[in-house]
Amino acid sequence: MRRFYHRMAFPLVLLACGCDQKQSDVVEESGRVVSTDDVYVGDSMPLNLPVNGGMSGPCNEIGWNYKVAPYIAVAAHLQMMGKEEAIRILESWADSGNHEDQIIIFCRMLFTTKRKQDFEAPLLGRPVYMGQKSLERWYLSPIEIYDGIPILVTDGYCMEGIKGTSRMYLNYCIKNCEWSEQRYSPVSLDQLKVVIGRWLDETKWLKPLTDRQRTFFVNQANELEG
Repeated sequence: MRRFYHRMAFPLVLLACGCDQKQSDVVEESGRVVSTDDVYVGDSMPLNLPVNGGMSGPCNEIGWNYKVAPYIAVAAHLQMMGKEEAIRILESWADSGNHEDQIIIFCRMLFTTKRKQDFEAPLLGRPVYMGQKSLERWYLSPIEIYDGIPILVTDGYCMEGIKGTSRMYLNYCIKNCEWSEQRYSPVSLDQLKVVIGRWLDETKWLKPLTDRQRTFFVNQANELEG
């Protein structure tokens, strides 16, 4: 079984656009908070953002370095910009060819269909799921959204058939899907750990997770590496 991952390097730079909207949500809990305050998205944004306390980190690709907090912050800011401007930014990122996994995940977060079964999965290969779950169960693969948290449910894909691009999938979403009413807002890292822990306990796994597999999910709420 072959697994592959996209390896991308992101410069630790924030690029600003002409958007003057800002979100001032502050989560009054212990632990660092990834906030959309002072997060700016532009046509060539490298998908890095500040963390309360001075740290910074990227929206990582599919794999063991994935963290949920950056995706929540960027998705919240895109929603704040409005559908048309957010789609224009997503198209710009997709056209760059540099953020394939990230665009796929944002599409799954920001678009929806009236029936969940109608939301076609991206052509990334055959996903490797833990706990013997299937695509029919993970209808938003490669993520599941639980309590507003985009949890990555696969650590890689087996090469199978023709692989699609993020631009192809974004075009599909724009043409066939609706802009989601699911709203995202900053969450403390402590709260993320609680939510993911509850999700692990509530999910009906077909096979018990190993300690290593549980670690894969728990680590998604850990602090960003700057």
